[in-house]
Amino acid sequence: MEAIKREVSLFTDSEFVKKEKGKLPKRFGNPTWLIRCVEITQAREIPYVNAVWRSNGEIRMESLAIGDISDMIEDAYGEQAVYPILKMNLLDFGKPEFREKFLKPYPIVKRRLDKSEKILRNVANKDETKLEIRYDGGEGIVVFYLDSIIEVQELDTDAEARSVQRALSSLKQAYQQIARMS
Repeated sequence: MEAIKREVSLFTDSEFVKKEKGKLPKRFGNPTWLIRCVEITQAREIPYVNAVWRSNGEIRMESLAIGDISDMIEDAYGEQAVYPILKMNLLDFGKPEFREKFLKPYPIVKRRLDKSEKILRNVANKDETKLEIRYDGGEGIVVFYLDSIIEVQELDTDAEARSVQRALSSLKQAYQQIARMS
C-alpha cells in the first residue's frame, strides 16, 4: 500500500492518507486497504482520483462523482420528470439490461452515458488499461464515478508503479474528456 500511496501522491502532487475500514461508504465494500485525498482544496484540483483501494485481487482508483441520474434527467427533461424516479429502487442500475430499460424514456440521458462509455473504451484501448463507469445506485438515486482497475498479481514494485501511473493517466484523460461534454 505504501508504494501505491507514494505513486498516487507523486502523480497528483496531493496527499493521500489511509482510511480506517469502519468509516467507509458502503460502495467500497470491504477493502484490504483504502487511501483518499482528504484535503478538500487538493481534491478539487484532482477530481479524476479521490480514492484508491485494494479488494478481491484488484486495485481500484475512483474519481469524484461525475454526476447523478436525477440531475441528468432534470437538465434534459425538467424537474417534473425527476419526481417518479425518486421512489424507484435503482440498485441494479449498473446492470446493462436494467439501465437499457430504465433509460428508454430518456434518450438524451442514454446518449450522454453511451458517449461517456465510448470515451472510456477509447482511452482504455489506447492506453491498454481498464476503465469503467461505476453506477452507485439506491432508492431514487444513482451516482456515477469513473474507475480505473488494475488486476493485481504478484507484481514487483517497479511494475506496480508503472501500472499505477498508466492507470492514473488514463483515468485523468477520460475524466477530462467526459467533463468537457457537460
